Amino acid sequence: MLGIEPITSPYKLIAADANHDGQVTAADLTEIRQLVLGTTKNTQITIAGAS
Repeated sequence: MLGIEPITSPYKLIAADANHDGQVTAADLTEIRQLVLGTTKNTQITIAGAS
């Protein structure tokens, strides 16, 4: 997203998709920031098993 290096790991993509919309965007950064600050109401988590 910031042009550094694409995320190719499916586990990292799941972790980065904080708002669970299937994409990694600036909205996910906002959601992660709100989670860190304790101002989000999003309490949904995704658990991915190892393959």
